[in-house]
Amino acid sequence: MTYDQNALRWTSADVLSDVRRKASLPSTSTDFTDAVLLREATDVLWSFAGWALAQAGEGRALQFLNRSTITGLLLYTAGSSRLGEVALPALAIADTISNVFWFDSTGQQQRRLSQMDTIDEYNYGADSGDPQAYALYEGRLKLFPLPTTGGTVRINYQRRHGELVPDVPTSALTITAFNTGTSTATYASAPSPLGLVSGDEVDLYAASSPHRLLYGGLTVVGTPTSTDMVLSGMGALGTTPTQGLPMVGARICRAGQTPYVSMPLELRASITEKVTANVLRVIGDLQGSAAAEMAAKEELSRVMQLLSPRAKRDKAKAVNPFSHLRAAVRGFRRW
Repeated sequence: MTYDQNALRWTSADVLSDVRRKASLPSTSTDFTDAVLLREATDVLWSFAGWALAQAGEGRALQFLNRSTITGLLLYTAGSSRLGEVALPALAIADTISNVFWFDSTGQQQRRLSQMDTIDEYNYGADSGDPQAYALYEGRLKLFPLPTTGGTVRINYQRRHGELVPDVPTSALTITAFNTGTSTATYASAPSPLGLVSGDEVDLYAASSPHRLLYGGLTVVGTPTSTDMVLSGMGALGTTPTQGLPMVGARICRAGQTPYVSMPLELRASITEKVTANVLRVIGDLQGSAAAEMAAKEELSRVMQLLSPRAKRDKAKAVNPFSHLRAAVRGFRRW
């Protein structure tokens, strides 16, 4: 499967340029540095953009995370106080999930697990077998009954957008080559790349819009050198691969960070206006802030109309009074 590669981009540098132009902020501003503006833009992506995307598309883009009882990602130790518990995805929005599935050791889908209240835990006692349900605790879920064989728990969730960082080697490495046999990523020379050490997690993003997440939560194996690093988890557990997109040119970032806005370009104007409104409000330009806020809502409204152009109304039956199939009325048919 091959994806059409386009030249469109929406980078953190584009965000800075757009907001500085809209708010008439010079690049030499000491109060609104690049770091401050990217922080403000990240806050908007977290609080506004996800909601805007859900409103425009009338749905949520979900990621999935697999936890295996074999690899140790599932706390599955006899005698442990956390027997049969699974850590929730670290980047799940508001620490919430959509649904949970159980797969057996062959990888075949077994069932969707139902959610139960924690007070019902004692109904299972020491029962074991293929999981049927789960209960949510602080940052984790627990399977009931306890699994007795190897398997995989798949958690579907809405992933929080990454924190925006500059597209420079100190925060985002550009892959120049990738060895699929050894899972080794090569990049331009970067002393102490991203400050990573063995065991840290990274995300890989496609370089062209909409900047898909190629792999999330890959683990660094060993100490990265100035030119390459070995990654584990590709095509295995705990990742969300997007097949067909090239690895060369992709960016490696610390997990939870990105130099790209991974949103539809149709939302660019709305998000830019929203960030501008927040910045102008801090400056004290309340009139300009209100105007930008209104512009953000208008732009979002256009996108919503673009994606959902038809007005929703109650269903109505359309009747053709001249149809030959109409039922007889008072002993004769209408022609």
